[in-house]
Order: sequence, then structure tokens, then C-alpha cells
Amino acid sequence: MLEPDEAKPKRPGTVIAIIGKRKITTGDLEFEISQLPPYVKTQLREQKKKIDFLKSYIATELLYDTAKRKGLDRDKEVIESAYQAKKNIMVQKLLQEEISNEVSVKEEDVELYYKANKDNYTETDEQGNVIGIKSLEDAKMQVMQDLIQEKQKQAYERLVERMIRAESVQIFEDKIE
Repeated sequence: MLEPDEAKPKRPGTVIAIIGKRKITTGDLEFEISQLPPYVKTQLREQKKKIDFLKSYIATELLYDTAKRKGLDRDKEVIESAYQAKKNIMVQKLLQEEISNEVSVKEEDVELYYKANKDNYTETDEQGNVIGIKSLEDAKMQVMQDLIQEKQKQAYERLVERMIRAESVQIFEDKIE
């Protein structure tokens, strides 16, 4: 079982809160904010929003401490969920490392992808009727995202196929009802 000290190294900075004997620093707060999705991070630029986030973070820490005192860290469901979460995080990190090395997009790739998939970049009216096709310039960001997503999917499929072959995986489909 991971203890907070193992999972959460000391992060330097000015002490901005104290929970019992634990000190929360600006480094801790900045790390927690860095773990959020980009759209949430942008909402935490002003001091009041950061203070609200800090209070929420403190509430989570207090609730965690209470749950631990109640022995929920030894609960079978919690242990299984923690295992599943750890497994998912490890898989995501592996995929990020493996797939990001394989996925690169060039300007000419974006243009070719756009030409091959023009129907995906149509403009419609309120009734859903097609009124035109967006130009490459207008659809460029979406085209790039779609192309990256497709390349990631292909890289994922190649990786899994390679692992299946390497481990001699057998699937007995006839035994599944």
C-alpha cells in the first residue's frame, strides 16, 4: 500500500497552509494544479480561484485522513480499486511513452489527410444540411487533431499486436457464450 510520503515527495516553497503537523507549500499547490486538465488550469490563474482550489485540496486531505483512521485503507474494495487505478495509470504512461515516439505529423500529412477526409469538415445550417466544406485553413486544428488521433490508434494497434505475438496469446472464442 502506498503511503503519502512515498507517493508525495516534499515540494519546496513557502508554507501556505498547515494540516495538523503537515505543511502545504506553494510547491505542493503548484504540483496539484499541474495535474489538472489544461482547461481547468486556465481557470486557476487568479488568487481567489487558487485559494478556493487550496481549500478543496485541504478538504480532500482531511477526508482522506478520516477515511484512513476508519481503516478504509484496508478495505478490500479500496485495495482492488487502488490496484485497478495503479494498473490503468501504468498502462497510460506506457502508451504515452511508446506511442508518442511513433506519432509525428508533418504539414504535408495534414494536407493529405484533409483532402482524403474532406467530408468530415463540412459546414451545416441549423437543420443539419450541408452548406459547404471548411477550407483547410479553417479546419486545420481539427484536421491535425483527427490525424494525430488516427496515428495514435494505429500505433496502439501495432503495439498490442506485437505484444500478442511476443507473448503467444491464445484466445478461445468458441468458449465464450
